[in-house]
Amino acid sequence: MSGHVQYSSLSAAEQDDRNDADRASASGSQASAQDSEGRSSPVGGSQASAQDSERGPSPDPPPSTVHATKSTEPIMPLLKPTLILLLGALLALGHHLFNAYADRKSIDLLPVSQVWMSRVGTAFAFGFRTALATSLSFVTCQLMWLSLRRKFMTFSEIDNVYLVANKDGMATFFSLTILNSPLLVITAALSFLLPISTVLAPSSLRVIPHTITDLSVPCQVPTGNLTNGGDGSKLYLAGGYSDWTGSTPVAQKLATSTVVGQEILSLPQACGLNCTYSVSLPSFAFQCQEGVELPAGMGGGVYNSSGWDEIYWNATTSGTGPITPFYVFWKSSTQSGTNGTALCTVEAAQYDFTVQTTNGQQIVTYNVNLTGDLHNTAGTNDPSMPIGEWIYTLQLYSIAAATRSLLLGTTSVLREPLGWTPQFNSSATSTAFFDTSLNSGIEYTWGNVARGIEQLSHNISAAILTMDLGTQDSSCAVTRQDTVYAYDRLNLWLPYGIALLVIALCLVLGVFVFLRLNLENLTSSFSDTVGITRNPSLDAFALGAGGLTDSKRKSRLTRFRLGELKGGGTGFGMREDFKLE
Repeated sequence: MSGHVQYSSLSAAEQDDRNDADRASASGSQASAQDSEGRSSPVGGSQASAQDSERGPSPDPPPSTVHATKSTEPIMPLLKPTLILLLGALLALGHHLFNAYADRKSIDLLPVSQVWMSRVGTAFAFGFRTALATSLSFVTCQLMWLSLRRKFMTFSEIDNVYLVANKDGMATFFSLTILNSPLLVITAALSFLLPISTVLAPSSLRVIPHTITDLSVPCQVPTGNLTNGGDGSKLYLAGGYSDWTGSTPVAQKLATSTVVGQEILSLPQACGLNCTYSVSLPSFAFQCQEGVELPAGMGGGVYNSSGWDEIYWNATTSGTGPITPFYVFWKSSTQSGTNGTALCTVEAAQYDFTVQTTNGQQIVTYNVNLTGDLHNTAGTNDPSMPIGEWIYTLQLYSIAAATRSLLLGTTSVLREPLGWTPQFNSSATSTAFFDTSLNSGIEYTWGNVARGIEQLSHNISAAILTMDLGTQDSSCAVTRQDTVYAYDRLNLWLPYGIALLVIALCLVLGVFVFLRLNLENLTSSFSDTVGITRNPSLDAFALGAGGLTDSKRKSRLTRFRLGELKGGGTGFGMREDFKLE
């Protein structure tokens, strides 16, 4: 559907002529003829008339009428803001796809630098904001005409409505326009909030450190096979029948370094500073049972010629041989320590170690399964045992005996009349389960002794991997630190989604107003402004014609609104200028 709307106005002189013609009925026909010819009567009294008659006839001035034509076809005015809103949605989707493409990718592998990745994301956000602001401008225009049609307003109030529609911040937030045009002010305020999406959306793509793990890298790991190696790896001394007779300094050093260090020794780095590998090996383990009855004379203290010898640690074997069980008695001199007894045996065990190294820092975890008693080699020569197994057993005997020897002995305090003297006949005070915070030598605080002894055997078994016993082929998990992009979808779609939903609802409101009240497609353009303001009432009000006094012209009570005028067309006028509804 198409049509035209005509806007017309008369000059002040023409209005005066029409008023004179109405009051003088005798000259009515002449005035009517003059109007029908489209001419205006000269103004200036009799002197002007005489001058005109002397000069002769002159051409009549053109009629003071403004004609404007506006297409009322609603398709194009509605199609533009709708398509622009869809463009904003496509830009949001494009930003999402761009971020999704970069998600979890290394910054070194993408063809675009990190700076340009940030710039592209910002460009998407600015394009999105511009598209929505453009679509919203259609809505503010329709709400402006809605406000101007609904209420009579003063010139000042109409000025503020125009300023709000043109996104003037002072008029939007610091005027009383919201009382006359609440929908317009709210919609204009929303346009000031659109940049929030421009600020938040680019932060949806961040750069974070990321650990990358390759699970199948070929590597060489230590075997822990005690049957390998040369003389530097021999831990036992053997007698004439190849039975065990003692531990070598190598075994004693391995046990002592583990006890004094109170932790697993640093194991070999099979595949670099960021590597994880696993290795299994048979070894020994102490198994301790708490709360046992001790042999006579192990606990408490004894009197001697010097005084009372108070015992705080006593560990002794129940027999001869490297793997015989040993009893342990311990007592603390402080309330925070523990007291107890235990019987510890030497067992065969299978260990599964996992050695993880991250940036040079090593963490060792393991599982241990007890597999039974160690084979006793003392005084026997079992021809049925393979030589490799025999040597392995002798090696384990040496490590177990060296570790046990560090725990055997006593620690006491000799209480003499002249003072107290600590007596150290055991290395147990070097273990992790002894609290060294009290350094006086006469105060003892023990922790969980039974579990500590078992843990000590596990740590020494892990230390076997530090020995030069050869390597074996394996697969390592190599990790490396990389810098990758991380896409937070919520940070993108929360501002974009809210903005799209709000602007879409505003657009629906704008379309409704347009179809009901603005089929002429009035805008705030110059041509439309001229068309709706050229009418007799505004001319008389602005120029002081038609008998309007200066005080009335300046009165704040004089109000106008937009509507259908009596003379036809749409324009601003006072109450008496509109058709009766």
